[in-house]
Amino acid sequence: MYPPLDDSSNRIGGRGTTERQDVLVGKRWEGSDVPASIIEAGRLFSTHVKKTRAMQQLWEERENFMKYDRGWNPDQARWTFETPFGADLPEEISQLDLSEGSHQPSSKTSDDDANRSKPNEPMKETDDPDIQRRLDAVEAFYAQTLAHLQSITIVFLKIILTNVSAVVNQSNSQNSQSMSHGVNGNSAELFADTSIDELDNIRLREITSKAVSGALLLLVKWFKRSHILKFEYMTQLLLDSNYLPLILKMFAHQDVDQAVAQKNDRDDLSFFHFCREHSDHSAEAEEQTGGDTESEDEAVPPPISRNRPNLNAGSKSVQDLSLEESITETIDGPARPEVDELGYPTAPLPKEPITVFSFRNFFSAINYLHIMQKITRNKAHRCLLLVQYKSSTILRKGLKIPDPHLRFYTLKLFKSQVPYCGRKWRQSNMRVITAIYLYCRPELRDDWLAGSDVDAEVEEALPLEQALRGLTHWWHLRQYKDIMGGPDGTSIIDEERDFFVRELESMGWGFAEDMAEDADMGNQMVNGTEWDGGLQTDGWS
Repeated sequence: MYPPLDDSSNRIGGRGTTERQDVLVGKRWEGSDVPASIIEAGRLFSTHVKKTRAMQQLWEERENFMKYDRGWNPDQARWTFETPFGADLPEEISQLDLSEGSHQPSSKTSDDDANRSKPNEPMKETDDPDIQRRLDAVEAFYAQTLAHLQSITIVFLKIILTNVSAVVNQSNSQNSQSMSHGVNGNSAELFADTSIDELDNIRLREITSKAVSGALLLLVKWFKRSHILKFEYMTQLLLDSNYLPLILKMFAHQDVDQAVAQKNDRDDLSFFHFCREHSDHSAEAEEQTGGDTESEDEAVPPPISRNRPNLNAGSKSVQDLSLEESITETIDGPARPEVDELGYPTAPLPKEPITVFSFRNFFSAINYLHIMQKITRNKAHRCLLLVQYKSSTILRKGLKIPDPHLRFYTLKLFKSQVPYCGRKWRQSNMRVITAIYLYCRPELRDDWLAGSDVDAEVEEALPLEQALRGLTHWWHLRQYKDIMGGPDGTSIIDEERDFFVRELESMGWGFAEDMAEDADMGNQMVNGTEWDGGLQTDGWS
């Protein structure tokens, strides 16, 4: 399997020479020391594995937290000489630079202090000034709204709850009237029995749903672009505010296919109709001016047909249709297009393009599913909540709508909870699993269907969620000291003691406070035989 050694093996750490192999084989080996299969596997792995910016940020904050938990704070270590302990040091020692590769006293301390980034200062992340300006704007917005972000989230969700309550209380008669007008029905006939106030309330709910869903999605996306822990904090607020059951309740009480196909706008009451009616160039004036002019084509007689037209062709086509289809097309108009789980149409598509639909409901539904997918992505504890709420039955309605974006986020939500569903559920939803393979991009190690170690993931789900929340809270205390301060304006994280002081006091040694007081008063530190009087040795042999 492995090729013989050559001269390059000595340069890369190989042992031995190739002289004996050349004599035995009779031919000098030419090529690489690494087999082609290993090279191909390495190339395949390197092209599919990526290091995201979010993963790097999360790993750095994890390392910083581990250092802090062990008593080492690198941010405070940089500024040790600014503390009262370094005030009495000689000038040659205080000017020493502790960076790697530097053994000479620094002669440009003022310039280094100006260029060195102090703790809690935002670092420059890109050389593009436009992108950096946007990231700074997101950082400023987050710093200003951090104290009120939970209240903002609750206000947004209360608006959604109001719309959901209105949908639940909506009468079934109005739903049946809206369904009886087909795909491209007449809006005047559709709202003949509906008052203007009811239409205005429905339109207001659609506009607020579109605005709230768009605002939440923009906040989640921009927070993730800025820092991964901002995104995690926002998703935690949405999860704690019962975003998942609220959206599932909305989709359960509202038929998505009907909501996106129903247009709750009247053309005679629209803004553009009002502008056209009150403009100097109205439609009636154009029709009057257009009727006086004559073109050259109007004087040309119609072409003479060489064949006699068949007068019975229309009647034969009507006779070919079945009785049910003719009644349906006459009364209800063409049927609304639907697709199955794999995306294939279940009925013939309409001949005319669909022009009557609710673009606001489409936008809101896609945004709600997108936010739900971002909340539960790669979070076992949150995916288990979807399984507990039995969301598969509710989300299955969205697969009937022939819209690629709506189907995509619905299938991704199905994919996140498939590992935690039973074998019986998988057997009855094999078409959904096939659609996930067809329309969702696979990963290099995509074992969501196999579920090799599901029990371990379920056991570790809650501790991982708690660890992420703890890391997010620690990052906020460290990054936003002024906002997350105590009652007296002091920082909470500064009041916490280091690891060794906590361990000493937990062991019953009351030496930590005395040592700090002696250092402040300038007394000599306890050393040598003076340890015997400075320690409490009760209980020690």
